[in-house]
Amino acid sequence: MQDYDIPRYLCERGGKIVVNIVVNGKGIVTDASVNGSSNSNNQCLINRALEYAKEALFDSSDKNEQIGTITFLFRGKR
Repeated sequence: MQDYDIPRYLCERGGKIVVNIVVNGKGIVTDASVNGSSNSNNQCLINRALEYAKEALFDSSDKNEQIGTITFLFRGKR
């Protein structure tokens, strides 16, 4: 995975959101959905995780499509 900026944290609560991703041969995320192993159903966290996952860029590949996950660990504001 290529480097990308650390996402701005916009939510009050913390939690783990796991996102399933599909990446095309150019390294672009073409699909993202929440994985059942997430430990929060907070909509703010879910929205941010999906947004951040869709912005991620990966190295190009000879494969047309690859699947994987990204785990986001959000800390609650205190």
